[in-house]
Amino acid sequence: IIFTGFFTRVLSGTYLPLLVLPFNFIVLTAIYSLKFRKEQTDLVLLYFKPGSPEENLYYHNQRKARFDKFKYLFPEFPFFGEWFINQGFEGKHTHKDDWKYAWDFVVVDEKKKQYSNDGDLLTDYFCFSLPIAAALDGEVVKVIASIPDNKIGDVNIRKNWGNTIILKHEHGLFSAISHLEADSIKLSEGDKVKKGDIIGKCGNSGRSPYPHIHFQFQTSDKLGEKTFEFPFAHFIVSKDDRYELKTFTYPKEGEIVRNVEIHKTINNAFLMRYGEKFKFEYEVEGENKIEEWEVKINMNSDKYIESSEGDIVVLYQTDKVFYLTSYVGNKKSALYYFYLLALRVPLCYQQALHWNDEYSIAHLPTSWVRYASEFFLFFGEMLKAKGSFTYAEQPEDATSYTIRADIEARGSSIFSFYSRKFSGELKIDPDNGIEGFEFYENNKRIFSTKKIINEETQ
Repeated sequence: IIFTGFFTRVLSGTYLPLLVLPFNFIVLTAIYSLKFRKEQTDLVLLYFKPGSPEENLYYHNQRKARFDKFKYLFPEFPFFGEWFINQGFEGKHTHKDDWKYAWDFVVVDEKKKQYSNDGDLLTDYFCFSLPIAAALDGEVVKVIASIPDNKIGDVNIRKNWGNTIILKHEHGLFSAISHLEADSIKLSEGDKVKKGDIIGKCGNSGRSPYPHIHFQFQTSDKLGEKTFEFPFAHFIVSKDDRYELKTFTYPKEGEIVRNVEIHKTINNAFLMRYGEKFKFEYEVEGENKIEEWEVKINMNSDKYIESSEGDIVVLYQTDKVFYLTSYVGNKKSALYYFYLLALRVPLCYQQALHWNDEYSIAHLPTSWVRYASEFFLFFGEMLKAKGSFTYAEQPEDATSYTIRADIEARGSSIFSFYSRKFSGELKIDPDNGIEGFEFYENNKRIFSTKKIINEETQ
């Protein structure tokens, strides 16, 4: 009413009709004000090039499911190889109250034993004196280095944190590593370090009855500061003979964990350098086709691949994991099937390594059920699509690598009858990178392509 009265007075001498101007003004102002919210709700402004309302919803939900937990920093474990978490969040010994978001790490054998011989000596413990690294790039802001290591079973409660190094990272984040070996820290306050740089050795100083390291994130350089809940970016959890990739989450007590270690062949295959070109040959509808790809960069500095068919897939490359974030184009091209099979790829190699991801139902091969379900989107998505990926087991003398994908679309509620299963393989060659890939529905091959190797694509 107030705005209607205002615009009536403003337009009174112009003979222009008032119509819905006040309504439009209020709606546009409300939409604009959404940009200044500190926290998102279910009402989300478009942050991407818009498509149909249904496609916008699918894209947003997929992106939220895949990247909502991502942070502005990508910390890694402060060690090399596999370590065991013998105390995690809210641990029963010391991780309580303000200090509950911390981890204690040790090294164990296949029987979960921490030491050899009788375990009476520091050197009996597998983790003692192993190198400890920076979890992130940063600056050394505090060093305590000369506290003697305890004998096994003894503790130093007067200097309970023991030998400790605290690093300052970007965005106000700090990390602290405690109980390090006496005189193993060779850095000084003010020194700069890179992620993975060695900063000390595992020890048994402070309130530590046996060798281990205590790691925590915090928001100041204070020794003994309360802990800050912050995840590790990408890591691998080992359980029996199975390995699982975890992304931006918190490792749990009792897990055996390790960092993602770059594999040269896998990494080179997915570097996707600006200006790089590829050619793939395949058959579609009885016709042989050659499809060319070129890696480009848009005005927002996003790297993407554009095919000769006009299809586009956008890349997001982190230090340790390769992502494809969106696809625009037809569903018969080589680039489309590459998107389905390489949605996320850890740049390491470990047989039996598994990882999962989520698709937009709009990106899977077309089905009338999808369009029927869109009449009910107001009540939520009733069709979901998930992918399970693994590195296939290879013979010992094999030089190539294969990523296997199993994709399943399932319906719920009134569409619970709906189910489609797809699978595929993407082959990686040490010399030629991505060598080719195949895609199946219900074990029937529907697409196969191989890279054309020549001087330009090598």
